[in-house]
Amino acid sequence: MDPITHLTAGALQGHAFRPVLKSRWVFIFCLIAALLPDMDNLVGLANPELYLLHHRGITHSFLGALFLSLLLPLIFRLFSSSFPFWRGAIVACVGILVHIFLDLVTAYGTQIFSPFSRTRYSVSCVFIIDPFYTLSLVALLAVTLLRKRARRTLVALGLAWLLLYPMVNLGIRTALEQTLEKRLAYEGKTYERIHVSPDALTPLYWKVILETDSSYEMTHLSLLSPKKPMMFQTFQKADRALMERLGEEVSFFGTYAWFAEFPTMKTVQHASERVIIFSDLRFQSSLEFVNRHFRSGETPFSLMAVLTEEGELVKYTYHRPGSAAFIQQME
Repeated sequence: MDPITHLTAGALQGHAFRPVLKSRWVFIFCLIAALLPDMDNLVGLANPELYLLHHRGITHSFLGALFLSLLLPLIFRLFSSSFPFWRGAIVACVGILVHIFLDLVTAYGTQIFSPFSRTRYSVSCVFIIDPFYTLSLVALLAVTLLRKRARRTLVALGLAWLLLYPMVNLGIRTALEQTLEKRLAYEGKTYERIHVSPDALTPLYWKVILETDSSYEMTHLSLLSPKKPMMFQTFQKADRALMERLGEEVSFFGTYAWFAEFPTMKTVQHASERVIIFSDLRFQSSLEFVNRHFRSGETPFSLMAVLTEEGELVKYTYHRPGSAAFIQQME
């Protein structure tokens, strides 16, 4: 989830826990707790492979939440000896668990059982940047600051909405999956598995991925026009054997094979070189207006390999979201 939503959640908790901590540091404490798990972003500054491996890893796990919730009040006691440790640890734990919850409901995947398991879990019912969710929470927070007499009620409403909105979306997604299965059966569409996940402007728009042995078919479904014919775009499934072979030369490819949930590949021949672009449909919108106006260049989190005619890897490029591409020339 985006930092603004995390900070807004922290501010609401700051109001709620003021009587618990009884400290002038309560708001700063809750804001830091709300953002603290994202300290793992630092590992990707030097090496993007480490970002894939460790972002939403140990600091987003239940064990990490316990450790951080004990560490944060200890740090605050260095500046204020009267800061309550155990009450602070409980408040910090709540804030960190809320952060993990907000990340868990997006499609990215969170290693909640790290370091015991590297499995990434996702409820996938809220888009990574959801203007309906974020702006409604910000509006509630703003009204809370202005209406002092109704502050407790508004804070409780804000915290309830923080949890309720993803649950409503999950109900919508579940209903859509059941409806789509019947619709596709009626239309005679064949597939092995169906995946419905949030897209930009969820809950109005949802991404639909149909999976077969060799391909994915992707389209979108709009609640504004649910009976509109669905036009599918077909993607070739990535060759995992090829990714594992490349991973024996460069670990990044093995890491990417582990990270990608819907890995695709596109092959382009350039003179004596073969270019293979691996992507993950998690990070590709099914909405044309999003791709046209907000995406430039390759899909975020895509990995490009340049091979000789003999299949030797000569260069690879990783397209990081929000920053320059990472390019590595083989020696």
